[in-house]
Amino acid sequence: MSRPEFKSQPPDMKKELVYEGPIFNLAKVEVAPGVTYDMVDHPGAVVILPVKENGDFVLIKQYRPLIEETLISCPAGLIDNGENALDAAIRELKEETGYTAQAIMPMTYYYSSCGMTNEKITVFLATELAPGEQELDDDEKIEVVEIPREEALRMIRDFEIRQSHDIVAILFAEKFM
Repeated sequence: MSRPEFKSQPPDMKKELVYEGPIFNLAKVEVAPGVTYDMVDHPGAVVILPVKENGDFVLIKQYRPLIEETLISCPAGLIDNGENALDAAIRELKEETGYTAQAIMPMTYYYSSCGMTNEKITVFLATELAPGEQELDDDEKIEVVEIPREEALRMIRDFEIRQSHDIVAILFAEKFM
């Protein structure tokens, strides 16, 4: 993926670490004298849309405690320290669904909320799938669900699929399928 060229950051921009956490950090960023932003400094994430030979999507059903809801979504996760986005996508696909993919390609990337975080989400399409066993973390309970493409599109229209990364993956996949 080529990246568009933008102006570089202001030369006097300063970043002060406020909190260092196991997943992300919080920082105060001064972009000009007296102009500061609170920033979630994020390692980046991946989302994967696995597509079976028959065109069905392999999605997951998982309880999300921070919003107190069970959601149907694409497999997704953080990019670990020292890992690139492709390796993270391969790992997360296997961990959350048990599937491996003979073909996995980036479709796009986007920033989740550039007014408060630098989180970059890279969206992958995974095909030529082979089933296997999930490799869940101890605190994860994930059910794998297969949903036909048209049903997933209906679920977006009916607000049953509501996370932005899932909507981006499913709608963007039209360009690649």
